Amino acid sequence: AADSDAQAPTLTLTVATSDLVVALNEVLSYTLNIANEDAAIAATGVVISATVPAGTTFLPAASTPGWVCAGETAGSPCRLTVGELAAGSQTNVFFAVQVGSDDQTVPDVIGLVAAVDQAAQAQTPAVTLAGGEANLTLDAGLYLPEQITTPTPRQPGPTNLDETDQPGAPVRLFLPAVQN
Repeated sequence: AADSDAQAPTLTLTVATSDLVVALNEVLSYTLNIANEDAAIAATGVVISATVPAGTTFLPAASTPGWVCAGETAGSPCRLTVGELAAGSQTNVFFAVQVGSDDQTVPDVIGLVAAVDQAAQAQTPAVTLAGGEANLTLDAGLYLPEQITTPTPRQPGPTNLDETDQPGAPVRLFLPAVQN
């Protein structure tokens, strides 16, 4: 009877990309879908956070306007304020990055880490009480947002093969040993 039962909407975040495999120097675009799963409570102060993946550079012109990033390079934290999300509704935003050109610094799997949260979650209104008066109808809960990572493998760097012979996906080559 003494626990909190605050009514805060349940927000979900899914991240998708149309690229199953990405190559060096390509643009990788993510679609982030934010949904308010609660049919009765609007979500206010909705904020999405993402980190620019290793081996990439953030592309603000190819992303949803409004992203605020500490920088455009790998590891930079970014935030986008969505604002209010009506009960039972959803919206999509875009986050695009340019994959680097150096095979040594771009990882084999590019992972976007993202989360959604409410900036002003489960706040109670201001209440004025008279001397001796009690109001036991106000409470609030604690919610920790879940981070998700979306991995996208990349094609291996260039080899000495002709362009038409380049592998389209990660392939292992076994070469014969040569003895003198």
